[in-house]
Amino acid sequence: MSHNSSQKARRHTENRRVLILGAGYVSLPAVEYLAKGQNTEVTVASQLQSELDNLEKLNVNTTLIDVQRNYEELEKLISQQDIVVSLLPYVFHPDVAKLCIKFKKNMVTASYISPAMRELDAAAKEAGITIMNEVGVDPGIDHMLAMECFDKIKNAGGKISSFESWCGGLPALENSNTPLRYKFSWYPRGVLMNCLSGAKYLKDNCVVEIPGNGGLLDAVQDLDFMPGFDFEGFPNGDSTMYIDEYNIQSAKSVIRGTVRYRGFSHIMQGIMQLGLLNPEQVANLHPNGPTTTWSSSAVYRKGYEKPDKRGLSSSPCETYTSSGNGEPDFIFKLSTQISFAERRRTEFSYLMRWIGFDIHYYLSACALADF
Repeated sequence: MSHNSSQKARRHTENRRVLILGAGYVSLPAVEYLAKGQNTEVTVASQLQSELDNLEKLNVNTTLIDVQRNYEELEKLISQQDIVVSLLPYVFHPDVAKLCIKFKKNMVTASYISPAMRELDAAAKEAGITIMNEVGVDPGIDHMLAMECFDKIKNAGGKISSFESWCGGLPALENSNTPLRYKFSWYPRGVLMNCLSGAKYLKDNCVVEIPGNGGLLDAVQDLDFMPGFDFEGFPNGDSTMYIDEYNIQSAKSVIRGTVRYRGFSHIMQGIMQLGLLNPEQVANLHPNGPTTTWSSSAVYRKGYEKPDKRGLSSSPCETYTSSGNGEPDFIFKLSTQISFAERRRTEFSYLMRWIGFDIHYYLSACALADF
């Protein structure tokens, strides 16, 4: 299903038509920038009307569409454009790219080049179009800064002996007031699931591989390149593939990493150990199942006891017996199950209260699954 808003961009015969797929966190700056162009007609497509409503003040077309369910509508929409900017989650890019190839439309994404996208390289070239990926902040601007640095060194007759790149979109210090010390500026699920990924990098001519499912958060290191900030970092994906991409075969160490404020990794480890960061389906969180609470679900998943028929637990998760340190008993029991230093345990207890573990906070199964 789709419909167009009554607010239309003024159309001229020389206009270039740009389709932006997705209206989430990263889309607004792109929409605002492109909408300023006098000869650019912008259409923004999203499956959420609330996201499109946020664009009402801009001179753009909007279309409500679910790209997964309305393939024919998406096909028609792409055929009418000059260029497509896909700001959807990366898993949707290949299907969009196939339509761009079919209708010979150029395409841009901010995502890493996935194997599925690489497979379309020859078809895109045969169609005579450009599909440009990795043109965000990371990946994107970091690539350009790196290449600028390499070119200066090579032009001066030097060689690249090592390469370290740390990047991350962080909230201003005064706005980092969450347990994670982080605020989402892009797809939240992507941010969280990245913590389950593995990584690979080169250190002193040896390839170091970090296993997934939590290994990444054990590879965290303190960062002191800006001493005034309390940073930590962990490897980001496969850094070794950029040795050839950057043409820096002389480098003995190559690592690209993610920057976070110190403490992020410890809290994420606690979230993982509680079972709140798990890509596998969980029976008691079925969308058609009973409502539950944060505390009930966590206690159940830690194996203390099974919830009753209403999806609730009577004890300890719904009782408020003091543990002796001011915490509700179930928060104390859960936090002591996590291997933290005492300071980190206090921070984790804060996280659980912040989420709503210390109150009878009911949430839908879908909401918990999305977290």
